[in-house]
This record gives sequence, C-alpha cells and structure tokens, in this order.
Amino acid sequence: MKSKTFRSSNDTNNRFSGDGADASLYEEFDALLASNDNLPPTGNQRVVKGTVLAANHSDYTVAVNGHKVDALLPRREAGDLSVGDEAEFIVIEDGGEEAAVLSYTRQLAWTQLTELAASGATCKVRIDSVSKRRGSGRPGGLNVSFGTLKGFIPYSFVADSSLLSYPGPDDRGWGEPSYIDVTVLKAEHDALVFSQKGAIKKVAAAFIEGLTAGDIIPGVVTSIYRGVQRDAHAGQDFVIGAFVEIAQGVSGLVHKSDLTGYRRSVSEILTVGSQVMVQVIAVDSSNNRVSLSYTQVESNRQALDAEVVASKQGKIAELIIGQTLLGRVKVMLHRQSLENPQEKRCNAAIVTLPNGVDALLHHSDCSDGKMDDIGGLFKTGDVILVTVKGTDLDNGRVQLGYN
Repeated sequence: MKSKTFRSSNDTNNRFSGDGADASLYEEFDALLASNDNLPPTGNQRVVKGTVLAANHSDYTVAVNGHKVDALLPRREAGDLSVGDEAEFIVIEDGGEEAAVLSYTRQLAWTQLTELAASGATCKVRIDSVSKRRGSGRPGGLNVSFGTLKGFIPYSFVADSSLLSYPGPDDRGWGEPSYIDVTVLKAEHDALVFSQKGAIKKVAAAFIEGLTAGDIIPGVVTSIYRGVQRDAHAGQDFVIGAFVEIAQGVSGLVHKSDLTGYRRSVSEILTVGSQVMVQVIAVDSSNNRVSLSYTQVESNRQALDAEVVASKQGKIAELIIGQTLLGRVKVMLHRQSLENPQEKRCNAAIVTLPNGVDALLHHSDCSDGKMDDIGGLFKTGDVILVTVKGTDLDNGRVQLGYN
C-alpha cells in the first residue's frame, strides 16, 4: 500500500506571504478582491486523511480516518492515486450525513503552493480570464489557476499590461493556454493572490547578482532619461542619459558623459527601440542598479569614431580653396616668448566655420605674416572673416588665412 504524505501542515487557514507583503498590501488586496464579482474560490477547505478502497467508472470510494461514512473521490480529482493508496485530501463538498466529496489533486497543489509561499520561490500559473471591476467594467486583474486551485493577480501586480486584454484560453487568437511566472502574495482558505511583478523582481535580482563589471551584454534602448534644471534654468528639462533594458525587469543607465566628444545628442546615438551592445561599468546589487557604457564596447567606439571622421571629411570636402567665410573664434592659443619667458604671446587661434568644422588660423597666415602676436587682432568669441588656404582630408585639417 502506497502512502501519499506531505511535509506541510494540515492547517489550511495559515497565512503565507511573500514578495515583501505587509499590512498595506493586504488592505489593497481586500479592496481589489471586493471589487471583483467573479473571483473564484481557491477550493481549499478542510483536510482529511483516508485510504482509497474501491473504484467505479466515475469515482473512487475513500475510507476517511475517524469517519463512519465513506467519501467519494471523483476520478478527475484523484490524480495518480489507485486503490489501496493512503493520502491526504481536501473536502470540496461536505455531505453532512451523506458521502462527502474529496480532492487529492487540490490538496497536492495546495501543499506545493504553501511550500513555494514559505520559501518565496516563483511558480507558474495558467491565465484563465480577465477579472472586471464592479461597476466600471475595467480590468481589475487576472483570474489564474495553479494546478486545480483558483487564484487572482490584482491589476497593480500585473507586469505585462497586454495580458489584461487576454480573452481566455479557448479564444482562437491566443492558441494554447498562456502560463506566466508569479510569486505568492496571499494564500488563505478564502483567497489565493499572486504577483507577476514579484516574480520578475526576483528574476531581475538574480540576474543583477550574476553581473560583473566588464561584462559585455546585449540590450534594447527603452527610454531617454531626463531631469529638471534647479538653477537659473529651473523648470527646463535636460537629458541625463538613456536606459537600456538588459533583461526582463532589468534596465541600466548609459550616462550622457559616456558619449561626450561625439557632437551628437544621446537620442541620436541611442535611439529608443534600437538593439545595442553595452558594457557593465558598475553593479549595485543592494539597490538593483546597473551602470552601463556604450563607448567602452570597442565596436561601438570604432563605429562612432568612423562616423565622426566621415562627417568631418564630408564637411571639409565642401570647402573651396580661396573661399572666404565668417567664422567664430573658439579659442586663442598662446606660447611663451623666447625673449621673455614670463610673457605669453598669442600665435594661433581655432576658428569654428559655419559648417561646424574647427580650423587653424596661424599667426603666419595673418595680415602680412610677420605678426608674432595676433592677440590684438581679435579675441575669443569674435566673428571674423577668414579665407580657406588649404585642406587635408586624411588628417581632417583646414588652414585659414586672415587679412
């Protein structure tokens, strides 16, 4: 005779909670559960022990310990039991003086569930239908099944909002029944509540725990992260960086400083929706934060550098020798005087041309070419008229003259 016993307690009224559930969560659960007319019962009732005595085409007969009247066990509730097996059962219909109706599969599922709830582990549930809020008819959550037990995922604990339009497993548009990973938030005789967000959070935490600085991993750019100015420009937003999703529920920040020097906005380099390779710079497991770099990946950096060179070469190629242009003095370049080391003379300037190219204006190309110090001709920020004297596409250089 086989004995079907379990490690769990027979007290099915114990409360099991996970995912950091607290009093405020239970208050939300109560409100959500109350707003759903069709919330299915868990099917978890009194637990008894007994032995399978006989079988017919639809039921088994079970001798229940301590009871004079044998109970019925429908074949659909019997699982893998056979005549002679001893097991624990849930009473799903109390027959009073007549035969009670038992379930072995529900007790098996309940035992597994309570063990999962106690350990905080994730489990899979089948989506049965979308539960509607009373009055408004809006989605209130998902009705789900864990084995033969019926449960509920409140709206605020559904991570994938597309599931809230789920028509049911029998709808041809969905094909096979859909299963999702969840954690157990509440397991009681009157309500069984799960969290999809809790499962994603646990998987995400495990993923982050396995990351190491220097890892190169794929991801998808999900959003541009913006902040708000707190200084003289208060109220104006500015770009801080871009978030890249590297696993379900795990996103890391590529800070804008990582892209400095490429004269392109963050959104131009990291387009929302694009797939990219990034390098892990830092991992903060305690806060589930990951810092990422785009340019530390050599192939990304090479591609950006090549784009910068190609763009600059294209702009230089547009310039014509002898062409006169208005340019803005970007910086004045000084050197020490040979005669007097304490004295600095301006012998060159960097001038930004209208097409964005920075070009060199040497003192020997100013006026008659005999000026040692051109600091008296103009200053940083001045707009001056210059002449294109020469171009070097290979090295990305432009030589200017000034009269």
